[in-house]
Parts: sequence; C-alpha cells; structure tokens
Amino acid sequence: MANKTVKKETKDLDFESAYRKLSQCAEELNDPNVSLSDAIDRYKSGLEYYRICSGILEEARQLIQVYDRQSDSIREENGDVQ
Repeated sequence: MANKTVKKETKDLDFESAYRKLSQCAEELNDPNVSLSDAIDRYKSGLEYYRICSGILEEARQLIQVYDRQSDSIREENGDVQ
C-alpha cells in the first residue's frame, strides 16, 4: 500500500527531489533495525524514485543530442566532442 502512495506523490517530482527521496530510501534500507516488511516497502519506493531519476536523465540526454545536431557538433557514442 505504501507503494501506491509513492506513485501518487512522484508525478511532479523534479530530479533533485526524486534523488533525495532515493537517497533517503537507501539510507533507511541500511538501518539494521528495519523490519523485512518495511525494507521491502523502502525497496519498492526506491525503485520508483530510481525510474523517475533515470527517465529525467534520459530526457536530458536526448535534448543534448538534439542540440548537438542543431549546432553541427559531432559526438561519439561515449559523449566525447570531436
């Protein structure tokens, strides 16, 4: 049920907020006093925040590629400018 709450509150998160939440989930998972049930909930929440961060980074990467094409820059696959 906690995962449904996370999905509702993640719709409008920016990268920085989602990354903070992801880091918080990771810290909570490292707590030796966290029950298995709570750990599973934290893990599921962390995955959702990870997906948000990854999606935002992928969008940014695509925008950079478009900008590079428009400015006639040549990029290799690893991102180095020639």
